Amino acid sequence: MDTDISILLPTRGRVAQMRRFLDSLAATAESPERIEIVLYLDHDDPDSQAIADKRLRIVKLLGERRPLGVMTNVCYAASSGRYVLLCGDDSVFRTRHWDHAVKKMFARFPDGIALIFGDDLIQGPNLATTPFLSRTCCRLLGGPCPPIYQNEYIDTHIFDLFLKLGELGHHRLIYLPNVVIEHMHHVVGKAELDATYLSKMPCEQSHALFAALEPLRAKQARILERHIREAAPPAAALGPVRPETAQGLRL
Repeated sequence: MDTDISILLPTRGRVAQMRRFLDSLAATAESPERIEIVLYLDHDDPDSQAIADKRLRIVKLLGERRPLGVMTNVCYAASSGRYVLLCGDDSVFRTRHWDHAVKKMFARFPDGIALIFGDDLIQGPNLATTPFLSRTCCRLLGGPCPPIYQNEYIDTHIFDLFLKLGELGHHRLIYLPNVVIEHMHHVVGKAELDATYLSKMPCEQSHALFAALEPLRAKQARILERHIREAAPPAAALGPVRPETAQGLRL
């Protein structure tokens, strides 16, 4: 069966959170059989390797603990979905048929270039903490994210890239406020501060890396802009995207 959405998910030592994640996905997706979850699992984490769910299609990749950017790209290389979701094991799907809403919005952009995201109940429209991208977009970018990122700032990198695309005249930041993928993060008291969170704590080096990659984001925005321009059908063939469902956001 064809895969609509591939969820790219490195995880370690969070079996309970993963069970909650999988339960919420199975309970809310309109077409769970068309979704695959691609897990990157550490070779020395047998508890996570034992994760299974007969309701869902799970792909398991085993390897050494590596930078999050590398593991995310490894998951992408093993995925098959038309769209990908970069997601953490501390997320919970709260909206029924969220997958239908995401696919319906992507259909408004035949060129495949859009960053679609819902409400994580923390950042809201201000940051795409669970970004959906098309495979076309990932291919143009050389992967869903730069592999150099250790832990933090991947979502910020992607969000800023699409802000830059907006500055080039293509507002493709699409916020779906009625699609809730809750981020159960410790900073708002929804989880305990565990070893995984501690390993991801923001640091000056992470911020410096994000700043240093600004020229890359500018280059990537130009690549996407050129693809949009070259793929554009006659203007009359495109229907408008209603502002209440698709917003060109500014920070």
